[in-house]
Amino acid sequence: MVVGVVLLSTTFGPPAVAHCAIDEAMHRVETYSAHSRSEIAKKTLPLLHEQEEINWRAKHSNLALGQKQQDLIRALQLNVQIMVLRSEDLAHSGYLRDARVIVKVANVALKVRDGATIDDGHPDAFYHKVAKFALSVDPRSNVTISRDDCSVDAALFELEGLGMDQVDFKAGSADTDLGIEYVHTIENLRTLNKIAIMEFQANMDEVHQSEQHRSFSDRFGKTWEARLKAGSNKLNAYNQVLIMIDGAVPSDFEIQNQRVPDTATKPHRHGVAAAKGGELRGAQ
Repeated sequence: MVVGVVLLSTTFGPPAVAHCAIDEAMHRVETYSAHSRSEIAKKTLPLLHEQEEINWRAKHSNLALGQKQQDLIRALQLNVQIMVLRSEDLAHSGYLRDARVIVKVANVALKVRDGATIDDGHPDAFYHKVAKFALSVDPRSNVTISRDDCSVDAALFELEGLGMDQVDFKAGSADTDLGIEYVHTIENLRTLNKIAIMEFQANMDEVHQSEQHRSFSDRFGKTWEARLKAGSNKLNAYNQVLIMIDGAVPSDFEIQNQRVPDTATKPHRHGVAAAKGGELRGAQ
């Protein structure tokens, strides 16, 4: 858990490295996520096999009452263990999707700064909408220093610096305004990334604390939901951006389980515990 958090983003450790390309940062996140999902799959497979054996015995064997009761208890235990592993997979996959979108939005913001026009029919229209939504949360955000070692945050911080270097503050032109808006957009995307990681951490903590609870699927996500209720309007506004992403872009978990994004009917991953439970149960 600690290693994963450091790899994704953290406020601990040395100052940001001299150069951190966004592609390299995303490669690290992709590699970490792939390794985590591989480990989850390895842990899940023997549980599924044992589950199949219990189901086979129930249908094809004349078991004694004591054995039936033992199998029933074990089946319930297996359901919980599989649910916990799937929820961990959901959390990893959710952050990976968020990071991919954030990086894509940063690239689209650069296109707009350089003069591209993106209307509703453009292939990047959704990402442009996310950029505008994120920027509206804090239009005059202050640039903060990243102390990460080539995380997504560190790479975005480098893009901010490059953006600042290309702004001629004395010119007072439309290009200057676009350059300043770009820098503020990137800073907002950095905040969005940090909040996505906060949710990932909250969900992972919940996973590790809930392994023995049969009602886990109904409670998964409530830690983050409670944090949102107690949080600031700004935190909830950024969370709405994550909800927008969640409603439009499927995660690897959702693709694997043949789910498609639908902003009208799809349950949101961010801040709705009951919806998460249903998503996990549907994947079993």
